[in-house]
Amino acid sequence: GTNGLYPRCCYQMAAIRVPLWLLLSTFAAFALLLRLESSATAPPPGLEPGELPTARFGLVHVPKTGGLAVRHALGDRCDDIVIERRAHSTAESDVLKVGLRPLVVLRAPLERLQSSFDFWQQGSSELSALSRGNPQATLLLKPARRLPWEGFLDGLLNGSSPHRATAQLIVNAPQALASWAWSAHFHPLRRFVDKEDPRSVYVCYSRRLLAQRLACMAAAVGVRCLFNATGNVNPTRRRKRAASAEPVVPPHLLAPLRRYLSDDEAIFRRHCGACAAEASCCHSGRDAAGGAQGRRPRDLHS
Repeated sequence: GTNGLYPRCCYQMAAIRVPLWLLLSTFAAFALLLRLESSATAPPPGLEPGELPTARFGLVHVPKTGGLAVRHALGDRCDDIVIERRAHSTAESDVLKVGLRPLVVLRAPLERLQSSFDFWQQGSSELSALSRGNPQATLLLKPARRLPWEGFLDGLLNGSSPHRATAQLIVNAPQALASWAWSAHFHPLRRFVDKEDPRSVYVCYSRRLLAQRLACMAAAVGVRCLFNATGNVNPTRRRKRAASAEPVVPPHLLAPLRRYLSDDEAIFRRHCGACAAEASCCHSGRDAAGGAQGRRPRDLHS
């Protein structure tokens, strides 16, 4: 440069011109190494049992399984269960890693998929779909919210569907777009139930009977918590479809949908397949004495 000045792209270090991009990339690489090193020894997000020395369980919050209702119901009244600070950030392996037993609520895969879509598109009583995120994200994703459930399924399962790009945008929308983890709601169940460890306890979801099923589980495994306040917290907004209505799947999409949900369905059936719809006790795992209850729900009476 003139007058002894270096170009803006460079800095003078020990009489050597160093490109700015090299400085930035070196700094970024160094920061990434520090982050990886710290994450290798740090506990999973929100799972710090030292804060609750009597805790024996860690909640694995699978999206759209009543996890928020459980979190609200527990509040500060339970020292037996550690709850993650950031929802949907913890898997079974994370809980086991810190010496706790995973507590997981499981929901029928198709029902969970439709609830995830409704929640993404319509929001909930506490979270309006149209108020999430920044203006750019709202403008970008607004067309996707007009997609009906049947169109979403077609785009999700059919590679040649005219709705393919929109469906992929929905299930892969990054958290940075709207400051909330939309894509986490569409993660496969294996992302959270990654071990199916004998120490895990699984409770089968029911919108109406979840409190009773959690209370039954607590009595069986010796959890000293009160679940009788569990309710339908932050319910998903739905279109005119009734809340109790079964998900409608076009006949030509039944086979590809079964393939898409096959692993989720296998996990759900192993732990909840024998659960009667009106059963007030419906869980699997080990009892308080440590004996195995088996992979089927412990109690199927209503």
